[in-house]
Amino acid sequence: MAIILGIKGNEWAWKSKRWASIEAFKANQRTWAIVALCLTAFFFVVGFLVGFLSGS
Repeated sequence: MAIILGIKGNEWAWKSKRWASIEAFKANQRTWAIVALCLTAFFFVVGFLVGFLSGS
C-alpha cells in the first residue's frame, strides 16, 4: 500500500478536493511526508529493538 500511495498519493490528494492554492496543497503534502517519515523511522526502531531484545 505504501508504494501505491507513494506513486498515486499526490494525484489522488489533488483530485480529492479544491485547494486554496498550489502552495497550500504542497504544504499539506509536505506535512504528510514528514509524518510518514517519522512513522517509518519509529517502526524501524521499534522493530530493531524488539528483534535485538528477543535475541538476548
